[in-house]
Amino acid sequence: MMMNNPILPESVLIKTPKGLEEIEKRTCKLPGRLRAILFMVDGQRTFDELLEQAGNMAAQLEVQLDELARSGFIAAVAGESADEIAPAAAAGAPAKGPADQTENAPPRPPAGKAQVDIAVLKTRIGAMLAETLGMRAMMLSTQLDGVRSPADMAIFIDDTARSVATSNGGKIAEQWRARARTIAEL
Repeated sequence: MMMNNPILPESVLIKTPKGLEEIEKRTCKLPGRLRAILFMVDGQRTFDELLEQAGNMAAQLEVQLDELARSGFIAAVAGESADEIAPAAAAGAPAKGPADQTENAPPRPPAGKAQVDIAVLKTRIGAMLAETLGMRAMMLSTQLDGVRSPADMAIFIDDTARSVATSNGGKIAEQWRARARTIAEL
C-alpha cells in the first residue's frame, strides 16, 4: 500500500499529517472552500462517495480534492481500512499494511475522555456535517474551526443541531445531535 496512490474511484481519502495540522492550527491558511473540503475527508468515504454526495458540484469537488492531494493535505488509500492507516499517518509514520503488523506492536491505548483530542473531534464532527448537509456544511465548518474545548464543542453541537433541524427536520437533527454528542463523549 502506498500513501501517495493516485485517486481512484474506490480510494478512501484520509488527511495526511499536514492536513491534520491545517485543521488544528491553520498553518498553511487554506482558503475557506478548500478547508471545508478538507473537513469532508473523513477516512471512511471513498472518492466516488464524496463526489456522489456533491451532486451537481461533483466536478468542482473533484478539482478541489485533486488540489488538496497534490498539496499534500490528503492521500488516497486503497485496499485497507482507513482506521488502520489514519493513526500511523497522523503520527507522521509510514502507514502499515497487514503484512507490517507484528505481535510486538505496542497496544493502542483505550479510548476515553482524557484522550479525546479536540482536533480529532473537529475532524469527526466536520465529517458528520458534510455527510448530513453536503456542501451546505461549508458555512458551519468555519464555526467548527473556532471550537477550542469540549465545552465549546457541546455548544457548537447544540447550535448546529438547530441548523440541521431547519434544513433537514427535527428528527434528523436529534439523530445528528445524539451521534455528535456520542462521538464527542459529552
